[in-house]
Amino acid sequence: MPLGVGLSLTPEGGTLQTEDTVIDLAQVDAVWMRHTDVAAGVRHLVDPAHAAAMRVQTTAALWDLVDCLPHADHFDRLAALRTVPGPVAMLRWARDAGLAVPRTLASSDPTAVAAFIDGTPGPTIQKMLDSSASRVPRPGGADFLPTLRTTARDRARLDRVAVCPMVFQEEVPKQHELRVTVVGDRLFTAAIDPRGTVDWRQHPELVRSFTPWRLDPAVGHAILRLMDRLGLELGTVDLIVRPDGRHVFLEVNTVSFFDFVEEPTRLPISEAVADLLTGQRRPRLAGATPTPTRAAG
Repeated sequence: MPLGVGLSLTPEGGTLQTEDTVIDLAQVDAVWMRHTDVAAGVRHLVDPAHAAAMRVQTTAALWDLVDCLPHADHFDRLAALRTVPGPVAMLRWARDAGLAVPRTLASSDPTAVAAFIDGTPGPTIQKMLDSSASRVPRPGGADFLPTLRTTARDRARLDRVAVCPMVFQEEVPKQHELRVTVVGDRLFTAAIDPRGTVDWRQHPELVRSFTPWRLDPAVGHAILRLMDRLGLELGTVDLIVRPDGRHVFLEVNTVSFFDFVEEPTRLPISEAVADLLTGQRRPRLAGATPTPTRAAG
């Protein structure tokens, strides 16, 4: 949307029209919310003064479309996606589900941040409250702000958090980092050796090095308890495995990109998503008994 697809909605129904096909919305039985960068391909075609308004209107139309499909299976429903808690509340929910979480502070108070850094045994890391909403041009690199180790220079410039709150955490020792892709009642787990890095997303060789991992069943059940509370069928969960084997939860990503994990590991994640979309496997929240699978799904 908007070029190439014509959307028409009425209280009685609606249609999607392409160059050669008209789709009656009553025929749609599954919705996959994969990505929502609305109108990204056409914003350059309009006056920049109107681009923001055009995106708002197109986004409103998309959400209205999704809400006009109440009888379809949604992965996931907007009501659930809109109520996913922020990073600190998410850690509370994860802890309630039985997962270990790192010591964490989100703050715009320089004094509180200084006390947290000074009172944390070992180094700390810092990251944005919402990295997906922060796009910063980085020559030769990603345009998101990565997770960084807090340096002495950062410690001396904490006045900056007064105008932009950030998240500070203890840096958890890593033996492995895990990426758990949740698809209904199935968990697909992949691991990397972080090799001393803070943010593996900054290192292409690590992104390509994921291997299948057998997830501790107790951790798997705790993840599903958290996903149940979130009301989500799909998501990716980031965990750290400490040298002592303890698993530490970091976050749930609701926009579930898994291509870079599926390719090197050959885990059948796309097949599992297709099974949900086509009704070959019922959604977990429709009443199925959660039975987390191991690495092979």
